[in-house]
Amino acid sequence: MIISGGILNGNIYGGYSDSNSAYKNAISISGSTITGNIYGSYSITGSTYENIMTISGKASINGAIYNAYSAQSSADKNKLTISGGTITGNIYNGYSQAGNAYNNVVTISGGNGTSTIYSGYSETSSANNNTINILRRKNVSTVYGGFSGAAYANENIINVRGGTIDTIYGGYSSGPGFANNNTVNLWGGIVTGKIHGGYSPAGTGSNNVLNIYGNGLKAENIADFQKINFFIPTDAVNKDIILTLSDPTGTGIDLTGLNKLNGM
Repeated sequence: MIISGGILNGNIYGGYSDSNSAYKNAISISGSTITGNIYGSYSITGSTYENIMTISGKASINGAIYNAYSAQSSADKNKLTISGGTITGNIYNGYSQAGNAYNNVVTISGGNGTSTIYSGYSETSSANNNTINILRRKNVSTVYGGFSGAAYANENIINVRGGTIDTIYGGYSSGPGFANNNTVNLWGGIVTGKIHGGYSPAGTGSNNVLNIYGNGLKAENIADFQKINFFIPTDAVNKDIILTLSDPTGTGIDLTGLNKLNGM
C-alpha cells in the first residue's frame, strides 16, 4: 500500500485477518493527512510478523501507529522506518495483547512529533530482543525497546546517535517479570530526562548495560544499569566531559560496575 497525498479520515489497514496470520504486508506513507490509526497488519487470533512500514516526507498522522497488531497471538520480526513526517500519536512496531513481541526493529532518522515509541509491546506476555535506532529526530517523548505489562522485557537494544529524547527504557516490565540483559548504546543526541536500562518495579533487573561512545553527551540521569562502559573517543583530550548528568540529587548508580575502555 502506498499513501502519498490527500486527507484520510478513519483507520487504515495494510493487512487484516480475523482468524489467520497477517504477515509480510508493506505500507509506505510519504504524504497525506491521516486522522485515524494506522495498522500495517492486524489479526485477532493469528500472529503478525515480517511486516514493513515506512513513513517519510510531509505525512501528518494524528492517530496511533501499529505496524503489526495481534490481539491473541505474537507480533514478531516487524520493521518500522521513519525518516520524515509529523506524528502525534503513540508508535507501536510490534504490538500484542496476549502474545509475545519479539525481534522487532524501529529506525528513526527524521520527522517531528511528541510520540512515545515502542519497538516491542506486549500487554500480558514478553517483549524480548527488540531494537530501536535513533539517528535524528526532534521531540521524541519516551522510547521503550521492549515493554511488557505482565512478563519479561529482556535483551532489548536502543542505539542513540542523534535527536532529542525525553526518557529512554531499554526494557520495561510493569508486572512481576524481569527486565534483564538490556543494552543502551549512546553515541550522540540529547536526553532531557532519565536513561533506564532494565526497569521492573515489581520484579528484578540484572545485567543491563549502558555503553557510552561519544563525547559531550548530556542526560538528566541514568538508572537501572548494572554495568556502564565508557569507550573514550580516540580524539578526546584532557578535561573533556564525556557525560553530564543534570539531576541535582545525583545518581544512585553503583559505580562498581563502571568501566573505562579503549577508544572507538
